Amino acid sequence: MQVFRAFGMMSFLAFGLAACGGDSSVTVNGSLSVNNGTDIQIGENVAHAIPVALNGSTDVKALAVNIASSDPSIATVFPRTCYLSSTSGHHSCLVFLRGKNDGSVSITASATGYASTSSKVSVSASAAAKASYQTSVEASNLSTIKATTPNYGQLQISSFPSANPASTSNFTMTAQAGDTITLATSITAFDTPLNGVPIFLKVNGGASIVGNAQCNVDSNYDASHFCLYKVKLPGTPGTVTATASAVGNTASDFSNTPTVTITVQSAPVAGQIIVQGTGAGIPLGMSSPFWVVLQDSSGVTSPVNVTLSGSSDLSINPGISGSAQTQCVLSSANPVCGFGVLGKTNTNASDTITATTSTSGYSIAPLNVAVVPANTSSRSVTFQNNAANAVWVGITGGTAASFLTNQMVGTFNPQTNGANVTCGPSNSAAACPTGSTCQQGGANPGKDTIYYCYWDQPDTIYYCYWDQPVPSHGYQISSSSQLTTSISVSDSSYDPISDIIWSGNFYPRQGCVTRGGIFKCTIADCGNGTSSQACATGTGGSPGIATLAEVTLQANNNDYYDVSIIGGANVKTTFGPDASSSPPTANGYSCGTAGLSSAQNGLSGSDWDMVTHIASNPTTGSSSPYSTSSQTGSASSTAYYHYIQSPSSGRLGAGCASQADPVSYCEGLKVSGIANSLYVCGYDQAAVNNGSTSDYVTSCGTHLAWLSANAVFALNTAATNKAPFPFSTTYSTSAAGTVSLSSLYLCNNSTNNSGYAVEDASTACGCTNWGDTGLKTIGGDVSFIAPIAAPTQACSTNNQAHSIYYWTKNVLPTIAWLKQACPTCYTYPFDDMSSTFQCGNQNPPTGLNSVAYLIQYNGNIP
Repeated sequence: MQVFRAFGMMSFLAFGLAACGGDSSVTVNGSLSVNNGTDIQIGENVAHAIPVALNGSTDVKALAVNIASSDPSIATVFPRTCYLSSTSGHHSCLVFLRGKNDGSVSITASATGYASTSSKVSVSASAAAKASYQTSVEASNLSTIKATTPNYGQLQISSFPSANPASTSNFTMTAQAGDTITLATSITAFDTPLNGVPIFLKVNGGASIVGNAQCNVDSNYDASHFCLYKVKLPGTPGTVTATASAVGNTASDFSNTPTVTITVQSAPVAGQIIVQGTGAGIPLGMSSPFWVVLQDSSGVTSPVNVTLSGSSDLSINPGISGSAQTQCVLSSANPVCGFGVLGKTNTNASDTITATTSTSGYSIAPLNVAVVPANTSSRSVTFQNNAANAVWVGITGGTAASFLTNQMVGTFNPQTNGANVTCGPSNSAAACPTGSTCQQGGANPGKDTIYYCYWDQPDTIYYCYWDQPVPSHGYQISSSSQLTTSISVSDSSYDPISDIIWSGNFYPRQGCVTRGGIFKCTIADCGNGTSSQACATGTGGSPGIATLAEVTLQANNNDYYDVSIIGGANVKTTFGPDASSSPPTANGYSCGTAGLSSAQNGLSGSDWDMVTHIASNPTTGSSSPYSTSSQTGSASSTAYYHYIQSPSSGRLGAGCASQADPVSYCEGLKVSGIANSLYVCGYDQAAVNNGSTSDYVTSCGTHLAWLSANAVFALNTAATNKAPFPFSTTYSTSAAGTVSLSSLYLCNNSTNNSGYAVEDASTACGCTNWGDTGLKTIGGDVSFIAPIAAPTQACSTNNQAHSIYYWTKNVLPTIAWLKQACPTCYTYPFDDMSSTFQCGNQNPPTGLNSVAYLIQYNGNIP
């Protein structure tokens, strides 16, 4: 088994002593502590976790402990309330600190009937963190930069999962001979961002590493700096030592090399089982993460079956049905079960989560929890339709990372090159962050469907999906009836590792009706097979050709948002901060508005004039429209991008693209003796949206939306796709062997690489400076008559008009017209540098981002 790169916070430090002996019926309050009374030093933009603990108490259940920062503009805390109990393992919680600006604050813990206690946090910008800034300022200003010598902290090591704290010197444990155990390394007490620190694990005494012995930690993705290693122990008793050390260029930054001393014995080690949560309350109406953990065991191979139950206020695994909802199987090889708990009602009383097992030798203490009101501080998005034609707002929550244990350890998924987002039956050890639910996606789980951000993923997989908020005034809006509707997401919804409150996308559905008790839409249908107008979990619009507004809302960092027309477009859409909420001043891609018709701070305006730009000739010296240069068809390219609705009587003017003038031909056709000047030549549903039986016959009908080449292939990835694009063409590369051009249209398989980040342009899925001739010498960008957009970073790879640059030669011609119509919109997946907007304000009293957003629908795109 390979080494897992893990995402989670540092191991617990010592939490104080629990009371020994005494009468359990007598309540002893004990005392509170923050980080064991020790002061903390962290850097700007660095996250740390510290323990807040209830020490020396007896019979205390779900005590509400409030945690506050004296100045959230310097450092913020999460959660703001922990619920602690006297039970061993339940008497502390991890509080996440995020340094924001230079200064000092006090982190205070308080509870009714207890003396408040605090620890000091000093936030400073280290020299390493300031390095990139120093290179960009004039020498005369360098003396004004405040920087301290960076502290990279210390390495620490432990077994995983363990009830004992990790050690920076020597961790001791006992394990069975021949067993494969898990060890965890991490970094603690650092105050500077860490970027790929390699930690090497060496073992002796006849043990061996299963998989890679080296793992990188990176604070940009992993606020707790965990690496997990598998170690195969020798088959005979003895002693094994495992030593962790930093290697490479960063080796000299770490002074310690912690070890694990393993006493290897013949008998198995039973360990103990605990139910654990994050310590935060369960927000009413949200699911929160919990785990059943077999700690410090080895050689337990017989399954330990655990049954979960909860108080009547609670629902266990609300997104899962069957035995997997409440059943859990533990062993030394699989020591963690993750689950979600939904708070159904708020009774202001302590609720209980109980785990029971019939396996002898284990006694599992119940966990006292509290269902609490969700935070009133929230993020909002308002939708406004400025046209008379109605749209129905489609809302799809994205996926969230899943975690192991309350140390928030998250594994790395090499298939997606990112954090693991699976859970439940698909990843039984993982639980989802608060505000997300483990469930299957799609209207009909068990069948293939089009997923949010993924095509043709089997929806039997369980993912952590962010909960879908319900619009305040329903889903349907128009200027002639209900003009606006809005959603609100409480900041109780939160992943403390990624800093994300919610992520997902929105799109204007059209042609929606309820027939036979089922709500369906002609454009961007996302229903769940019922009368509900809400989208099915994890399901984007089908066909996926609606204008897409995407957002990632963050608590301490800037939000990311954009408008995407990668798959096509149906409605003119703008997306930006709501001016009525007094957002920060817009400056280009900082707090600007995507899709805006007028120019803004150096960004070009969007005219949404698709027809004109398809017919234009934006390349110097080109003899044919740029948008058709890679097509095999010779007719007007608009026919291959129009998505139409045929007359109710059936197809009209089949094969219209072969006409000398398809536009005039369709306008002149008559139905029941009447010509329709609005008819255009294009593809109807049977032509491109009928799966493998699509016939790709053009015909005349009413324009509904604009297709992209990306969508034309994504709607049918089979060999039966006969659209006039070179989808089936292949080429050879040294890096990935034979590659199909179809991969470049979707940016998948071996071409899922940005041209901004890779050296081998043959497998990069795009990078272009959008015609800025001033940047041409950097990479030979295709010369447009006029620049289309102003990327924030110049492209130097894969943007040359040369035969070996397959994306530029074949894909770029099919998206240039989209970019001309909306210069601030995404037109291919790696169009980040001219399409991604950011905004944030992090205002008091919480220090968290509070920007509100407005999405406006400004009529159909003709």
